[in-house]
Amino acid sequence: ILYSERGFGFSGEHRYVLSTQQRGSASGFVLQETFRNDVTRGLGTVRHDWTLAPRLSLKVDINGVTDDRVLSEYGDQLQQRSAQRVESNVFLTRTWESWNFVANAFSYQDLTTRRPIELHQLPALNLMGVRQPIPGLPGFLWEMETSYVNFVRNVGSEGQRLDLHPRISRPVSAGGLFTVTPFVGGRLTAYDTIVTGTRNTRAVGTPIEETDKEYRLRRLFEAGSDVETQFARVYPVGGTWGVDAMLHSIEPRLNYTWITGKGQDRLPVWIEGVDRIPDTSRIEYSLTNRVRARTIALPDGEPRRWEALRLALGHSYDLRNDSAGDIMGTAILQPIERIKLRGDVAHSVHGDGVQSATSDLIVRTDPVSVSVGSRYSDPGRFNFITTGLVADISRYLTLRNSNFFDARSLSFVESRAAADIKFQCWALTVEFVHRERQDDELNFSVNLLGVGGPIRTSVGLGALQGSGER
Repeated sequence: ILYSERGFGFSGEHRYVLSTQQRGSASGFVLQETFRNDVTRGLGTVRHDWTLAPRLSLKVDINGVTDDRVLSEYGDQLQQRSAQRVESNVFLTRTWESWNFVANAFSYQDLTTRRPIELHQLPALNLMGVRQPIPGLPGFLWEMETSYVNFVRNVGSEGQRLDLHPRISRPVSAGGLFTVTPFVGGRLTAYDTIVTGTRNTRAVGTPIEETDKEYRLRRLFEAGSDVETQFARVYPVGGTWGVDAMLHSIEPRLNYTWITGKGQDRLPVWIEGVDRIPDTSRIEYSLTNRVRARTIALPDGEPRRWEALRLALGHSYDLRNDSAGDIMGTAILQPIERIKLRGDVAHSVHGDGVQSATSDLIVRTDPVSVSVGSRYSDPGRFNFITTGLVADISRYLTLRNSNFFDARSLSFVESRAAADIKFQCWALTVEFVHRERQDDELNFSVNLLGVGGPIRTSVGLGALQGSGER
């Protein structure tokens, strides 16, 4: 790849299949910026999936970049160019009938600051037992979450944490009208680090914890109850739009959780929701309306079932602090397989209006598929509208278009138009990319059908399209 004002670059990808249990890929992009400051820049990706045995698997996903601005300057997709971090994970997973064990090595590179504040987990071991009967106690259930994490970083607090979180519950049916499930549990969390203070440092937006090596045990006790029921009725449809019947259900749910404990001060905050658990007295309640549809069964076939409609509202109230949370709402509509609409919204009850909202509409009417979506966040101060179009003009030609429109600045952040020209054993893709206040881009790729990914070249800055960092 030649960049007339920067230098020479190269991108490549290798995919392999070692057996039915092992496969993976390795890809990378390297650019020597000879015409700017003569530095080498690039990224690399390695992925590997290995099924070691039934219920035992290894997954590797390693990514790295030479500097914080490689993706923002040379990335292809908008999500890639706006990425704030590059993550690497190695997972070893073992499952049993009622237990699941995951060993994870997690590391990442923060692209928003030059200070090495990344908090790596080397390793993180998690053992989870799903809700299951207690031998000798009919009707009682128990569950367990256990984890050990070794946190490693250069700037900021680091250390080790062992967390044990068991819970016992007993579902009780109240005359078949609703189910009450009281629960009690405890949480023991051991730390080898305590916080002695905080300090501010340049290029880091949040205070840095100052720590000493000292063992500390946090002890929490929790209790509460779930109350839930379901009212349902079947409505015959008689074959309209191929639907035989619909099941309408109304599902109210109420949860109360009370938490108190000791040893909750001077603890490092490595993961919110685990290290920071204050004394709690909280009510959460929701109401969900669902309509499930069932098609007419064909001869020697099974009917298809899907969720045609969901309307859900949820809210929470903190009794200890006398404060109400946002009202959460979800609406899903899918009358037929080719049409699906989903919207989610969070609305403040303190006069601050809509806090966040997303919506997606997908319509597929062969040979055309259209999508429209929106993303809004008041705290994050962004408001995007997305559109997409895929049209199969013929068996030899497919046209594609996508747009990202910033409703705040009234500008198209990114627009793409592409044509896939397909032949019997190969295909040619031509794509034009326009980005606001950046150079336009023209990409060409050749794909050997049935062999693998595309052979790609580009004019512009989209060199990372085939790098695997999508």
